[in-house]
Amino acid sequence: MFEKNKALSHRLTLFTLICFFFNYSYAQDSDGDGIADTADNCPFYANANQLDTDGDGVGDVCDSDDDNDGILDDLECSGVVCIQPIVNEGFESPVIPNTTYRLLNENSVPGWLTTATDNRIEYWSTGFLGVPSFEGNQFVELNATQNSALYQNLCLTPGTTIAWSVAHRGRRGVDVARVRIGADLATATTQVTMTDGRSAWGSYTGTYVVPVGQANTIFIFEAVSTAGNNLSVGNFIDGVQINVTSTPSCKDSDNDGVNDNLDIDADNDGIYDIVESGNGSLDADNDGIIDASTGAVGTNGIYDVLETFPDSGIIASMFETTDTDGDGDFDLEDLDSDGDGCLDVLEAGFTPSTSITGELLGTGYNTSNGTVTGNVDGYTTPNDLNSNGIYDFQEAANPAITNQPTNVTICTSCTGSISVIATETDTYQWQIFAGATWSDLNDTAFYSGTNTPTLSIINPSLAMNTSSYRVVVSSLANICAQQISSTAILTVNVHTLITNRRITHRVRKN
Repeated sequence: MFEKNKALSHRLTLFTLICFFFNYSYAQDSDGDGIADTADNCPFYANANQLDTDGDGVGDVCDSDDDNDGILDDLECSGVVCIQPIVNEGFESPVIPNTTYRLLNENSVPGWLTTATDNRIEYWSTGFLGVPSFEGNQFVELNATQNSALYQNLCLTPGTTIAWSVAHRGRRGVDVARVRIGADLATATTQVTMTDGRSAWGSYTGTYVVPVGQANTIFIFEAVSTAGNNLSVGNFIDGVQINVTSTPSCKDSDNDGVNDNLDIDADNDGIYDIVESGNGSLDADNDGIIDASTGAVGTNGIYDVLETFPDSGIIASMFETTDTDGDGDFDLEDLDSDGDGCLDVLEAGFTPSTSITGELLGTGYNTSNGTVTGNVDGYTTPNDLNSNGIYDFQEAANPAITNQPTNVTICTSCTGSISVIATETDTYQWQIFAGATWSDLNDTAFYSGTNTPTLSIINPSLAMNTSSYRVVVSSLANICAQQISSTAILTVNVHTLITNRRITHRVRKN
């Protein structure tokens, strides 16, 4: 009986251990985000929301290619996040003598500009007329000689959060000023109205988030009214602070509100990033992302076929992102990828915006993937008009005429020609001046080669004498560029026949 109980005890112990390890494994949560590793799409980095933008099974926080366009997030998010600091926030420069004041020209005051028509900024040193500074040794009076404002214009990336503060004080009584922030002096909005008497400094603080599309942000400290309505006396400010508290984790090149790592058209030119990067062949269904049929996605969120080996995180050379013109801007962010002076949206064969240079015409943006919405075209295969296998927006062409046409003389029953020599040219159109305008020529009984480097003129009539001709040369790879030749003049001579035939006249004898 003892042996039976002992055996049963061992079996129960083994069963308990198996259950323990099974339950531990099943419930393990390595990143502490409340989701078991077995169900977590990113088990080693906390992501309770399990966000997986591209739906590849790898959570965004672990995914090195959040939008599956074949371009690594590190590359798409690289670049400068603009955080321009405020200058001379405490008005400590330039230094003026103790317990006095100075009216200074704005050119001598670092950082600050004024709306005053005389360009004057009034500095006070602490203790002058019994008024202490809020901090440091100096402060300013907004009403120097008139109701005016002081401001600074700073480069701040959209999405940046700012914490601002300023101290305000009346001079002879209750003065009123306001803080305005925005894109420019005209449209900046009021953040706070400051109302303070002469006995103490008032402190004001606030936050501001730089909106989409606003590359520069202006901070304005503006006088509104003064005690006694004397426009040249009142509204002290000091201790201005403009502090960046957070910045976007990734840049937004086209200012459409979608960061580049989630934007499948990062420059809004109507050409998918995967096409501009040179990997359009991986997107057969033309939705801007790599086709699922391409293969497996690694644990790093990158399609294995793109890497030197699975999960290496290194893109193989054949899939590296393209910079056609070598200017340091990848094509997916470059509005003129080949640097030939013709915008990509035009060379691709799409309709450009009438208000935003280089952008596809549309009415808005997709807030999920950053494409242009309300568009009449775009997001189809870009033009390759010369059919050489290179998209026109990635093929630089700048036609140039190296030998101009020259005047020609042709007889009425003869054939002559006018020629041009041009480089980077595959299209020719000869023209004739028709009294007031130039008209395109077509091959007729009088002309041939009207779309070639050489125009042949056949049996010209006397009516064609002194006609003017020119040629327009261009390249199919650059629809924006064309060159017009100088003018060649045709002189038509009568064809004279000279023979040695003897003519005999009979003379009657008189």
